[in-house]
Amino acid sequence: MAEEVGAPAPTLDIALKYGDFLDVRRKRSTPQALGDGLLEALSEALTALRVMREREAQELVADIMGRLQRLDGYLDQVETMAPQVYEAYGARLQRRLAEAAGRNGLEIDAGRLAVELVIWSDKSDVTEELVRARAHLKHVRELLEAGQDESGKKLDFLAQELFREFNTVGSKCRDVGMAGQVVDSKVELEKIREQVQNIA
Repeated sequence: MAEEVGAPAPTLDIALKYGDFLDVRRKRSTPQALGDGLLEALSEALTALRVMREREAQELVADIMGRLQRLDGYLDQVETMAPQVYEAYGARLQRRLAEAAGRNGLEIDAGRLAVELVIWSDKSDVTEELVRARAHLKHVRELLEAGQDESGKKLDFLAQELFREFNTVGSKCRDVGMAGQVVDSKVELEKIREQVQNIA
């Protein structure tokens, strides 16, 4: 009627103000009909919940996979930078020793210098940590792709192990660039751990 006469559409206020617009009738239902309706509504709700959880799981997996890819990149950068850091440290040590020797009239023992460089290189070598971190990343991907039950706990454990490997890399390296990669990696790992808490 409102459309025909060009009037604004009626609102609920009219129905509330003039009660005779509505005729409320109670419909009697049998227990069987009520039970059937309840089961049907419950089935629809559970189906919608399952679909929503599957969609959410796919989004979580996609997010974590993207973060794993970034971690791969950080590991590659650390691996590339490590030899340069060793060389720079060796050159810096030689330069400082030469300056100190020149000031004090001492000779540099090349053999002793080589031994010190080897010891330092061994202590600051991150190869083992990089290999373990890559193995953990591979395991995380396998768990995500398999979608196994109880994978959330395993993923949380692997995230902790990855965190430990990156911490060790950070404590071994004394280079600003490598330290930056470690910090960025730890930020990604913290986000992964947050996401993993949502995976059953």
